[in-house]
Amino acid sequence: MSARYIGSGPYCYANCLAMALADGTDPGLLEVLTGSPFGLELLAGRRPLFNPLGWDPGIGIDAALDLLGWSCQRSHGGDAAAALERLRHAAGCGPVLAGPVEMGLLSHQPGAAGAIGADHYVMVVGADQDLVRFHDPHGHPYATMPAADFAAAWRADSIGYPHAQYTMRTGFRRTRQVAALDALRAAIPAAISWLDGKPAQAPPPARWAPARPPWPWPAWPRQAWPASSVKTWHGSPSAPASGAWPTPSTGAVKRPLPERGGPES
Repeated sequence: MSARYIGSGPYCYANCLAMALADGTDPGLLEVLTGSPFGLELLAGRRPLFNPLGWDPGIGIDAALDLLGWSCQRSHGGDAAAALERLRHAAGCGPVLAGPVEMGLLSHQPGAAGAIGADHYVMVVGADQDLVRFHDPHGHPYATMPAADFAAAWRADSIGYPHAQYTMRTGFRRTRQVAALDALRAAIPAAISWLDGKPAQAPPPARWAPARPPWPWPAWPRQAWPASSVKTWHGSPSAPASGAWPTPSTGAVKRPLPERGGPES
């Protein structure tokens, strides 16, 4: 199967979804509709991830498809042999969005030396008994891997958030016409909800530790930041006594984003 490659930049799931839809939808629009930009979390209280607590790409992909009036078939599970057979059949019928996969096990990636706990998404364009062919939006159109090695990465045992093994999405179909602006308007309530926090969707602390943010914030030079470049961070300018994440009732503190360096680099 021939498919247009989109990628060589961040947001692998949005780029893969743009390839799967193949209707010219911009990956930037898809990224916003996934809900990913509306929040942040800290892993073990130290490593920042700029997506909402409790969010993951699978949640985001499903949200973006629904907002744009698309549907797909999602399947997962089984052993490696059954998953590869399912992949071979699906790839013969159309694009297959596969993931999460363990990026450190993708042998075509320079420097890949083993699992590192990094999730990734690819679009499979063909598969047979020996090889899987796919677009890797991290700069590798029409990459190939031995089928057994691809299955090992696709099993994704090392990925930290809850997910099913060998997950793939196929059969992308438009169910209704939705303009981009209408989709963005419809996404606003979910964006606000992510910013306010969704404790029911937050994973257990043993996996994700929503610990005390690194207060006080370093004093980066404000004059270096464009006045229009701000992001809303929910929380208090001083750490809560409990060490837990601040709640929406503490207010929203706007903090400028630097053009380079600082907390967003």
